[in-house]
Amino acid sequence: MSARASNSTTLVVLATSDLHGALTPKDSAQGSLANLSSVIAYERAKVAVSDDQVLLLDNGDALQGSDVMDWCATPDGLRAKHPVIAAFAELKYDAITLGNHEFDYGMTALSQRIGEATQPVVSCNIAGVDQVVPWTILKRDVTLPSGKTEELRIGITGVCPPETAQWNAARLPETVQFTPIMPALERSCTELRTAGADVVICLAHIGITADDTPCVRPDGSHINKNDTTFEVLSMSSLDAVILGHTHVSFKTDANAKIPAVLPAAHGAELGKLTLDLSHDGKSWQVGKTGAATLPAAAQPQKLITPALNSARQQAQDWLDEPIGQSEISFNSALALTMPTPLSNLLGDALIAAAAPFGKGFPVLATVPMLRTGGRTNALNYTHIAAGTLRRRDLIAAYPFQSSLQLVQTTAQALRDDLRKGARIYGDLTQQTQLFNTDVPRFTANIVHGATYQIHLDAAPDATNRVSPLKIQGITLANDTPLLVATDDYRVQTGQITGTVCEGPEMSLRQTLEAYLTHTTPTQASHDALRPEAWHLEAAKGSNATFNAPRDTPLPANIRPTACQSRTHPQLTTLEMMF
Repeated sequence: MSARASNSTTLVVLATSDLHGALTPKDSAQGSLANLSSVIAYERAKVAVSDDQVLLLDNGDALQGSDVMDWCATPDGLRAKHPVIAAFAELKYDAITLGNHEFDYGMTALSQRIGEATQPVVSCNIAGVDQVVPWTILKRDVTLPSGKTEELRIGITGVCPPETAQWNAARLPETVQFTPIMPALERSCTELRTAGADVVICLAHIGITADDTPCVRPDGSHINKNDTTFEVLSMSSLDAVILGHTHVSFKTDANAKIPAVLPAAHGAELGKLTLDLSHDGKSWQVGKTGAATLPAAAQPQKLITPALNSARQQAQDWLDEPIGQSEISFNSALALTMPTPLSNLLGDALIAAAAPFGKGFPVLATVPMLRTGGRTNALNYTHIAAGTLRRRDLIAAYPFQSSLQLVQTTAQALRDDLRKGARIYGDLTQQTQLFNTDVPRFTANIVHGATYQIHLDAAPDATNRVSPLKIQGITLANDTPLLVATDDYRVQTGQITGTVCEGPEMSLRQTLEAYLTHTTPTQASHDALRPEAWHLEAAKGSNATFNAPRDTPLPANIRPTACQSRTHPQLTTLEMMF
């Protein structure tokens, strides 16, 4: 045995990120923690044979994203054990951090769940949240091949997007503060080294795009290689980084300064980092490192049966509560290509809630279309059957907790906001794909109640990309005052600009629930093309392709192609004709 081999060990770091409540295949079409649990067990068994060290960590956004997670935040749900927290205990997670969506349900719910956790909850740039610590040190006694035992002290810290303070402003008290990442992380790493950490790992709930190309924030600014993620990956005081937030799959190569991994969301992948460590008699040194993403197993293991079964059973009555009736079905597959029954329904509900506050202004709505596929959520679509509409359908139509906000603006300002949202579409003079892959589709603004066109043969930032708005056939002057019903996320992120006005205190789901108690959507009322409608335009004879579920009903101007998705057989490639 070589001298180096006699004083060495390997630290294996396993990590999940952005589970979004996907505990079993019932919660996600892409994977689940139950599917990952056998992968975790296999990796731990390999480490045990080699007598190395292993950690299991979670990188945030675990407690939001499914209907059961929504029930867990209700008064009845808060009286029950949280199934994700129970799963983390059962699988013996060593440490976890918070993502931005952990704050979606407010601090009462989050504080209770943090208190249930059996492992440290770390984040160095969040202040004012009880039981969250900037960092922790995990200690392991390592028996080296030489027979000697040395203590290994592993420092774990975490960071959360500081923009969370904006995204969840309506749900956060002033006592909860998010600070810039780099100063907080540098301070945390210094403190960890001072406290004796031999290895420092960051659970960074921030991410990058799959191909390292710039991506676009909701306000239109670019995230590029000068962004915080790349600064973190350049820190000399870190030994390894777990990334998340952007839902893509990413791992560094063998030449990376710091090994990093970003496992795909919803339990589709497990992240794995390896660090070869050697002890020189005084301290541990990091040698060769590696990064990998491990796909979820095809078959799930049984997971936290008591806690999960209890939560799912209790959630059923709440989710099955009838809200209203509909004579037509709703589908989000084409919602970014034309007005649909779903966008008509959501828009009508928002305008109905805002109308009493109109003050004589025209009342419009921005319709959030949040489940429309895309690179990082390829199978994420909404389908609601005709018949009785239930609470689970409200969640399917609008999966987040956002609140209604009324904004006074002008026709020109709203047109500018529409142009920012239209960056999701490609320039058909340069490409044949309908959508830009580097722009998140949830940033699209769809205005309901006005007529306008988005010109796909104009550059994304061209002033003529979005036509002037019309109402009842009359073109609005630039300074025409408007009242826009939107959600607090779009206001806080600058997707919709203007002056916030007094309005009803209700969530977007509540606007939909109130509307459905006295309105039954029909073919004539919601499926027919509205007089006030938006549409996409391009040069005659142009075509644009995009993916959608194979069973999507198609209008005359969209046809299937011979191409199928290689990675997702449930999807087919469609062609939109102009």
